[in-house]
Amino acid sequence: MSLTEEEKEELILECANAKLRCKEVWQTLLTLEKITKTYFKIHYLWKSRFEKADRKLAEDRIIHCGPNQMKNKGNELTKADLESILDQLG
Repeated sequence: MSLTEEEKEELILECANAKLRCKEVWQTLLTLEKITKTYFKIHYLWKSRFEKADRKLAEDRIIHCGPNQMKNKGNELTKADLESILDQLG
């Protein structure tokens, strides 16, 4: 089966268009990858800062309250505990 000249021209045009679109999409993907890496760095920076601040607040609360004065020794906080934390944070 042989292609006519018209079919060959259409296929050549389709191939050129597909190649161009592939390059465009690839460049977009590379740009998005750079943006994503930047946002991951920002996220990890803020996450680290949050964890340090949160840890200091927790240590401060334990020191000020004392381990024996803490009402709930489990992982769950009571409503009074939450209100106390909110009052301390302002």
